[in-house]
Amino acid sequence: MTLRLLALDFGGTKLAAARIDVETNGLCEVVAVRRAATPGDAPTSRTVLQRLANEVARGIPFDAAGVSFGGPVDTTRGVVRLSRHVRGWNDYPLVAEISKRYGVPCALRNDADAGALGEHRWGAGRCLSEMLYVTVSTGIGAGLILGGRLCNGAHGLSGEIGHLLVSDGGQQCSCGRRGCLEALASGPAIARAARRALGRQDGRGAILRASCGADLAGLDARLVAQAAELGDEVALAVLADAGHALGLGLAAAVLLFDPGVIVLGGGVVNSGQPFLEPARAVLRERALGDLPSVLISELALEAPLYGAAAAATDLLTGSSP
Repeated sequence: MTLRLLALDFGGTKLAAARIDVETNGLCEVVAVRRAATPGDAPTSRTVLQRLANEVARGIPFDAAGVSFGGPVDTTRGVVRLSRHVRGWNDYPLVAEISKRYGVPCALRNDADAGALGEHRWGAGRCLSEMLYVTVSTGIGAGLILGGRLCNGAHGLSGEIGHLLVSDGGQQCSCGRRGCLEALASGPAIARAARRALGRQDGRGAILRASCGADLAGLDARLVAQAAELGDEVALAVLADAGHALGLGLAAAVLLFDPGVIVLGGGVVNSGQPFLEPARAVLRERALGDLPSVLISELALEAPLYGAAAAATDLLTGSSP
C-alpha cells in the first residue's frame, strides 16, 4: 500500500510543497517538489503555497497532509500561534483550512519538530532513541527525540533553543529580548553583524564588500559564507562569533537532555567549518561527560518536508510521533 501525502513547509524565507509517497515498509519517495520565496504576509503566503500544492498534486488525490511551520504552533488545536518573521499568522486555524481544501486529515508541526521527525525517520538520526535536531536558518529552533518519540512539552513549545539567553545585551531578538541565540547565530543575525562590521570603514572585509557592492542591504549569510571561503577576515570573524553563540546553546541543551546525537540542519549550516568548528569547540568546553556526535542533516533543506510527511503518516496509522 502506498500513502500519497501532501507535505507543506511554511518557512520564514522559503515556501515549499511536495508530494511524498510512503510505502507500508517505510520507504519514502519525494515524487514532486516546488518552492517559492516567502511573501511578507500570511494571506499571500497561503495563496502561493496553494499554487505550489496544486502543481505537485497533478490531479492525484492525497491521503493526508502534513504541515511544517516556522514558528510556535498548537498541535492539539491545529493552530499557528504566531510567526516572528511573517505578519498575520496569530492564532490561525491552519489545519482546518488545509483539511477542508483537500478533504484529508492534516497534521501540524513546527519546523524544528518536523525536521527532527524527518531526520529520525529517514535521515541522519535513523532509529536513534535520543536525538537533538537543531535548525539554523531565518530563525533557530530544535526538535527533541527522547525514547524514540518526539518530545512536545507540556504546551507544545519544547525546543525553543533560539530563545535561550546566551549573551548579556546585544541585538534585539524577534521575540523582543536581547541576548537570545537566534539574535546572534541565525542567518539574519549573521548578515546584520557583517553589515555592522563593514560599516566601520576600517579597510577590512574587501572580499565581502566586493560581493555585495555598495548595497549592504543585500548582504546575507550566504554571501558571508562565500567570502569566508575566500579568506575574508570580516566574514571569518562574524561566522566565528555566530558559531561560538551556537555552541553555547548546544552545550546548554546537552546538559539538559543528554542526546546521543546532535543533527544540525538549516541553510546556515552550509557556512561550513568557519561556523561549525567554533560551535564544536564551545560544546567540548562547556558540556560535561560523554559528548554527543554532531552530524549534519542528511535531508538538508527538505528535512521539514520529510517531517511533515512523517507526521501525516503517523496521523493515518495512529502511531505516536
